[in-house]
Amino acid sequence: MNTTYDNEAVMPTSDDLSVTSDISAPVALIPATDEIAENKGVYKLVLSKPVTYNNVVITEIKFDWASLTGDDHMAIENEMLAFGKFMAKAKFSGEFIKRMAARASTPRVGVDFFGRVTLLEYDGIRNAAYDFFPTPEQ
Repeated sequence: MNTTYDNEAVMPTSDDLSVTSDISAPVALIPATDEIAENKGVYKLVLSKPVTYNNVVITEIKFDWASLTGDDHMAIENEMLAFGKFMAKAKFSGEFIKRMAARASTPRVGVDFFGRVTLLEYDGIRNAAYDFFPTPEQ
């Protein structure tokens, strides 16, 4: 390709502008930064107003979805069954998501915490948990 030296402009040729690629080759999507890759499965929320929970004032809370295990999933299912609550699929169950969020939270909170945050903040937590589950094409 033509270049510029000492502020001397050089016009590109048609060869410089041609693009050759094999569009049948799959393209791997790579996160823009290592930070994105490191934070996959983590959701951090700064609360719009502090919430007092178990005598602790919480101004922000983090949910590490990736730290949960299959044992957590089974424990949540068993807890729901004990309360007479059923689910078809975990990602579509608000009760499952709340219990999942409680287990993934730092600082650690119980399911009752989510009734104390604003509706928008609760919806953000639910959406982050929902988005953590893989979609059919993943």
